[in-house]
Amino acid sequence: MASDWVDSNGLLLRLDGGLVEGKMVLFGKRVSRAGKIVTDRIVWTPEPNGDVRQVWDYTTDEGKTWQQVFDGTYVRAH
Repeated sequence: MASDWVDSNGLLLRLDGGLVEGKMVLFGKRVSRAGKIVTDRIVWTPEPNGDVRQVWDYTTDEGKTWQQVFDGTYVRAH
C-alpha cells in the first residue's frame, strides 16, 4: 500500500506499508532541509474501546535511533 501525505507546511511524505500484527505500519524516506536522508515510521494501533493511537517516529541513522514526532489518540465520536 502506498500513500502520499502533505501537511499544511508543504511537507510531503511518501509512505509504503500495510497491516502488521493488527497495526497499520507505514514507512517512507525523504530528504531533510539539512540534506540528510530521513526515514519516517508511522504506526496506527486500534484500541479496544474503538480509539486509534498514532505514533510517528523518524531516524537519520538507518534505524539505530528513533526520535518521536507525534504520539496521539483519535477518539471515536459517540
